[in-house]
This record gives sequence, C-alpha cells and structure tokens, in this order.
Amino acid sequence: MKFGTRLRELRRRYDYTHDDLAELFNKKFHTSFNKSTLSQYENGKRIPDVALLSYWTDFFDVSTDYLLGRTDIEKSNMEVIAVHQTKGNNKSIEDIEELKNLIRELINEEKNK
Repeated sequence: MKFGTRLRELRRRYDYTHDDLAELFNKKFHTSFNKSTLSQYENGKRIPDVALLSYWTDFFDVSTDYLLGRTDIEKSNMEVIAVHQTKGNNKSIEDIEELKNLIRELINEEKNK
C-alpha cells in the first residue's frame, strides 16, 4: 500500500472531504495546503516532503511506517510504550514479558479494527 492510498483511507475513515481536510490541516500547521495537492497525493501523482509527512503523521496520530504503507500497525512500538507509561502508570516496566504481552495485545486490537 502506498502513501496516497493510506492517506485516502484515513481521510475517509474520519469522513473528511478534500476541502475539509485541507482546511483543518492548514489551521493546525499554519500551511497553505490545498485540495488539489491532496488529490494529487491520493492519486500517487505527488509525494510529500519529509516535513509534510511528519505533519500528516501528527495530524492522524499514526506512525510514519503506517502512513507509508510499510505496516498495518498504526503506532510504533515506542509509541505503544509511551502510551502505556503515561496512562497513570508511572512505574518503569521491569518485566520484559509484561512488555511483550502489552505489545501483542495492542497488535491484536489493531488487527481486529
């Protein structure tokens, strides 16, 4: 799966039109992004530069690998660990098996979406 396909999927998942998404993206990142550029991304006629790719991952709260279609897991393992540690669990994760089980659970949740 390529970037454009994944971007289209995310846009549709959140029920954004090209106009809606361009407007929200511009407000959030103070850019001058337009709907025709979005359409070109989705159709594989353009690819974003690194800075814009970073904005897209932040906007949709997904990993770069997910957005580029390199994985179907939306968050990287480091993001999973960070989320786990900030949800009221300030202790360090000492047991490696506990961490492995957490990652397995999150991967299964993603697969079942």
